[in-house]
Amino acid sequence: MVSLRRYLQRKRMHRLLPNAPVGTAAPNFFLLSGGNYIWIGKNFWAWDGLRLEAITEYKGSRFTPRIEIGDRVRAGPHLHVGAIGLVQIGHGTNIGSFVTIIDHSHGDPEVATGKPPADDPLTSKGNISIGQRCWIGDKATVLGGVTIGDDSIVGANSVVTKSFPPHSVIGGIPAQLIRTRA
Repeated sequence: MVSLRRYLQRKRMHRLLPNAPVGTAAPNFFLLSGGNYIWIGKNFWAWDGLRLEAITEYKGSRFTPRIEIGDRVRAGPHLHVGAIGLVQIGHGTNIGSFVTIIDHSHGDPEVATGKPPADDPLTSKGNISIGQRCWIGDKATVLGGVTIGDDSIVGANSVVTKSFPPHSVIGGIPAQLIRTRA
């Protein structure tokens, strides 16, 4: 794996983001935040609208994020990956359009603070690990504290809130096991 900066240099995209500060967006291409905490594997490919956010500080809280995207990962338009902890996407995984993979949220959903959510601190239920050779369908959402085993399929529009073993076919809101692949 290489750092995002080295990936951009290899792909000659550094012309779009020459020494860009954190949070700089390239028109019609991607939003990058926390590039020093993002690691990209070989032959990564994504459509326009890629949004990678490794959040190191929010409202006075400090985090040690890490986003790891494996070799040969393919992503459709408008993939959003956000981390205050660890988010891993395994080698050979395919990700559909408008997918969100995010390990955090604003505040505790059980506590009404009377404030706008953006004023609440970021919290996480844990890291996210997506196995190798998975397929994540269009508009799926994977939330914190989830592990998706190797060779699994996540159906379109699913919201994954719990972990599943390898070879799972899952779908729904919240996602449930539909069957196990042979």
